[in-house]
Amino acid sequence: MPNLEQATQLFESLCNDDTHGYSQIDRWGEYSDFDCSSAIIYAFQQAGYPVYGGCHEGYTGSMAEAFAAIGFAVLPADVDLVRGDILLNVADHVALYLGDGLLGEFSQSEDGGIDGASGDQTGAEAYIHGYYDFPWDCVLRALEDAAYPDGNLSPSANSADPSNPANPNGSLYPSASADGPSSPTAPTGSLHPFTNPDGTPWPRDPFANLPPRTDPLSIRYAAWTAEDGWLPAVTDFTDYAGVPGHPIRGLAIDLDGCGWYQVRTRDAGWLPAIRGCDAADWDNGVAGDGSPITAVRVYYETADPRQTGWLAAAYQAAPLGGDFYPVQYDDNQGNGQDGYAGDAVTPMDRFRLRLE
Repeated sequence: MPNLEQATQLFESLCNDDTHGYSQIDRWGEYSDFDCSSAIIYAFQQAGYPVYGGCHEGYTGSMAEAFAAIGFAVLPADVDLVRGDILLNVADHVALYLGDGLLGEFSQSEDGGIDGASGDQTGAEAYIHGYYDFPWDCVLRALEDAAYPDGNLSPSANSADPSNPANPNGSLYPSASADGPSSPTAPTGSLHPFTNPDGTPWPRDPFANLPPRTDPLSIRYAAWTAEDGWLPAVTDFTDYAGVPGHPIRGLAIDLDGCGWYQVRTRDAGWLPAIRGCDAADWDNGVAGDGSPITAVRVYYETADPRQTGWLAAAYQAAPLGGDFYPVQYDDNQGNGQDGYAGDAVTPMDRFRLRLE
């Protein structure tokens, strides 16, 4: 018979045992290593849950459907957590809530990549630490601990039903953009991004007065605030985008087609990723919806690693009235990396970025 506490204890033991490290290559314990999803799937299978039919398969993008198929509830990410809850970001990551404000996760190999030497070389390839919001899209909960707002504990309550609070878009689990509009729309009134507060005609091109780019690997970016409109673009860490005390509400980043960027806003949560850079296009060229940005994520795709070596976006955000947070690299996690810059709560008023 499935046993939730047994699954949770087994996962805890995997995290605490340094013979188990992180690998996406040998991810089913063949050489003692796992990745974020295989470790959780393995622990629940060993505890009697028939997820994926007991086979060594599955990843974050299929876990919600697989666990729902054996009777788990798919709940909103902001539900009150209980021990044994699976915290899922559909696109990127999964962890297990252990109670008392702690979670366990398999994070990354010793060199920050997807594979390395067998076993935990750093003590943080797999580890237990305080709760954080990745952000999580949803929570997978064993049915005996599930509690829907309507009190319905049957698996049918978790079907693709638009009336189910866990499925506002009608899918089995929230999509990556379920907490925000699929296409950000311009807010009205003083925050309307189609006018500049200083009365200049919109759009004022923040990139217009920059000198020609001499270094093809330099990064240019600009911020929009309600108080200032589009501020002049800056390059790399020569300066920062923003004005202290003025919340950033839009970001345009010129990655020259090599990567993407994404913001979390106060009003809509995480918005869809943007690959373009165009201050006049708030659908495809600007990240933001006009409300204060509380976190940002940037990922650089190295065009020619043979010539330049592998490069990553190195970026920082500063909260209103505070100092810059430590540098974040791409969307890396673990070893002090959250996967994004900012605290996802406090509006940011400064941002800077370069390649390293």
